[in-house]
Amino acid sequence: MGRRPIQITWAELKSRINAAQAQQGTVTIGCGSGLYLRIFGVRRSAHWYYRRDSGSKFEPIGDYPRSTLLDARRMARKKAEALKIAQDEEAARNAATFGQEAKKWLETKKVNIRFANIRKSVEYLSPLFSVPVSKITNPMVKEALLAQEITPYKLKECIGALCNIMDLAVEDELIQGHSCAILKKSPSFPKHVKGPGFKWIPAPRLGELFSRFGQADEGYKAYILLLCLTCIRPGECRQLRFEWLNESTNSIDIPGRIMKIKHPEPFRIPVAPQVRALWERIREMRGDGKFLFPRKKADEPMAERDIAVQFKLCAGDLAHPHGFRKTARTWFADNGVPYDVAAMCLDHKINNGADAAYQKSDMLELRRPVMEKWACEVERMLPPGFKELV
Repeated sequence: MGRRPIQITWAELKSRINAAQAQQGTVTIGCGSGLYLRIFGVRRSAHWYYRRDSGSKFEPIGDYPRSTLLDARRMARKKAEALKIAQDEEAARNAATFGQEAKKWLETKKVNIRFANIRKSVEYLSPLFSVPVSKITNPMVKEALLAQEITPYKLKECIGALCNIMDLAVEDELIQGHSCAILKKSPSFPKHVKGPGFKWIPAPRLGELFSRFGQADEGYKAYILLLCLTCIRPGECRQLRFEWLNESTNSIDIPGRIMKIKHPEPFRIPVAPQVRALWERIREMRGDGKFLFPRKKADEPMAERDIAVQFKLCAGDLAHPHGFRKTARTWFADNGVPYDVAAMCLDHKINNGADAAYQKSDMLELRRPVMEKWACEVERMLPPGFKELV
């Protein structure tokens, strides 16, 4: 049988209080079930306390004789319940692992066009997945990342993902805060040195680049040409849908959520005659499909890797798919296109202080003649095999 808890009677308690009045120092009287009456001081004042076990501290719950033994027992029960709830919450926080928070954070990033890269960055943090999120420390993170062969650029992305996951843990009240952001400046990690960026060529050499795609299939040629004509990013181009062509505004309206710079409204691309002709040619090739550039065996857009691999095979080291944007931006500058209009053509953020906060126009009609001139310039340099598409 278990040991029965001692429950002191009122008469026994009164007797012990009287005896304690004649003593010096602190006298502690156990009343059962974690309830104690402590008498101390020159005036021999008495106070009620609750203590969960011998290793816990005394928690004050009331004064004697203002609170009777019955009152004190009622308050002790409430205190025990509150401590139990706090203990359960602490256990839940300690049980929540970093991996669980990482998975939860990744769910919020699935709509991002760079989701594959984001997921890869989180995979480098997998040695920390089984660690409770409340136990994550900066030395632990350093040890996990430095033990792997990670490029400086990818290390930077890993630490960014780590900070976002820990911020989510703070939001979920699993931890009070974290200092992971300081790792961005840690001398322990090799620094990422920016290179020359994506390879590109000047506009007069576009014909040389397009000629290298002579052996590519017509669908891929259409993708490369539309990428060049619209000046959008490769990831945004591969996700284009036929339903995004807006006949009333003669524009391609790309939902802001898939753009690199997120917009509450769609990003509108003015449709030049060459883009319209190419769009209809792609529609003929795809029939009733949803995407302009679908994968062969699935109802989803072409994979980013498929685009990059084929471009590398054809173009070699001459240029990169993203390089079309550099070519166009340089051509805009050489032909006197105003800075704001040129930046908006590429969906670049215009940082002009307060003016950027007030200027909300997407300059669609101002961009239209610029994009039409650019399309004419590109068409002029197209080799056979591409001219038929526009």
